[in-house]
Amino acid sequence: MASLIPASEATVFKTALADHFDTFKATITVNKEPQRTVTLTADQNIYAGYSAPKEQVTYTPVSETFSAIINYKENQPLEYQDELKVMIEKGDVRIKVELDCKAEFARTPCAAVA
Repeated sequence: MASLIPASEATVFKTALADHFDTFKATITVNKEPQRTVTLTADQNIYAGYSAPKEQVTYTPVSETFSAIINYKENQPLEYQDELKVMIEKGDVRIKVELDCKAEFARTPCAAVA
């Protein structure tokens, strides 16, 4: 398939986009689903099947930082937060990330982006 951009200009274009990203990037933290660890307690006193073994569940937080460009939509409505006593914008945000973050999103589920 023919390309609209000649091969000689493609490297210049990629370099310009990389410079743009490096100029406006910010660090974001991606909080993923915590790792769940289930352990059985060692002091089990089970006689003839009475009482099930007790499980202890611990959650280990998993997060990673990435570089991203964050774009906020203009003229977003303001909403008053009683707890903080401030007006906070409520609306849309666009986040553009590099390939390493996209690969991480595809590999593991993410809980939230902060």
